Amino acid sequence: MNVEGTERARIKLTSEVVGIMAVFTKVTGVAPKDCVSQDAAGTAGSVLLIIVPEGSGARAIGKGASNVHRLEQIFKRKIKIVEYSPNLQAFIENLIRPFRIHR
Repeated sequence: MNVEGTERARIKLTSEVVGIMAVFTKVTGVAPKDCVSQDAAGTAGSVLLIIVPEGSGARAIGKGASNVHRLEQIFKRKIKIVEYSPNLQAFIENLIRPFRIHR
């Protein structure tokens, strides 16, 4: 229990996720904050959502999306790289890009 008396959620990383994150770091030079395997069109694991630290999205993607293409070949899945932001609205905007949210 933490100081406020509420239990903290514990997140367990599977060996698959740890492996994906290690390969991602080796290819891009960016250590991801998290990795989520998304279900797309009913096919489990068809998209990997990689969340990277704020300001490191361009480096993670690579020139001409070269890192994304390489990772897609390695993992045989589509890759979506999203920059984390402590600002919830900015983070949600990053998640749904290239769509724009008009205020």
